Amino acid sequence: MNRKQIEKIIAAIYKKIKTHAKCFAAGPDAEAIHLLRVEYKKLRALLKAVAFRQQHAKKTGALKKLKKLYHIAGAVRELQLQQQFIATATKNSAKKTRAYLHLLQQEITRLKKIPAPLSAKKIIADSKDKACKVLPAELSISKFVAYFKHQKTIAEALIKAGNISDENIHTIRKILKDFYFTLKVYQKYEAAGAGVHVKKIENYYYGLLKEMGSFCDTSAAIALLKLHLAKQPGIPERQLLQQVKKNWSKEKRQLKKSLVKKLTEEDLPLPY
Repeated sequence: MNRKQIEKIIAAIYKKIKTHAKCFAAGPDAEAIHLLRVEYKKLRALLKAVAFRQQHAKKTGALKKLKKLYHIAGAVRELQLQQQFIATATKNSAKKTRAYLHLLQQEITRLKKIPAPLSAKKIIADSKDKACKVLPAELSISKFVAYFKHQKTIAEALIKAGNISDENIHTIRKILKDFYFTLKVYQKYEAAGAGVHVKKIENYYYGLLKEMGSFCDTSAAIALLKLHLAKQPGIPERQLLQQVKKNWSKEKRQLKKSLVKKLTEEDLPLPY
């Protein structure tokens, strides 16, 4: 893959980030927030692959301010998911959890007033300029392969350590997301004839990441609910929320058991 191709991919990602950030600044659009974060992860993955073992690689700071926007969007998305999870857990009976839902909405409104989403246009433009300044002349297939091996080694080291904690699952998921998004770029530009095999590998990681996402979302929901219950001891629906937390904890244990089994018994495949 030559520099022009890399620039084209990066330009397309930044264009989508700009579109979704505009929607995010205008209102709490759940889909736009989700897509903004997905595009950021694609960009992060590609820039990591580009910088991998690059001699005299410089830290450009391309993602520094953009990362702040990503985290704010993530905090809003976490609260929006909490609203959805609570609605499902209480069978869409808003009256039962009115005070808690109001608290979640207040936090979303507060986060929306933080400067980063409001100045997103400039942040994105500066980030794009910095990212494009350090692109190499090419990103070879051999470098892709070396990068995949490196990511796999890091993930497997955490798995083989024995104690797969919640934090380790989150870290492994982040590593494999970088792997997955880089794999999608690799599939487009890799040598002819191996496309079907690479697609199977891509589908495998898509399924694994979806399962890991369910676990991480449930973990985040429990942590957020614990925090809110501690901060609001007199909340009217406390008893109901305690039961919801108990049910989520049970679901989390089941999800973790399934994940640990998969991660320890299955070898992480490589696309070649």
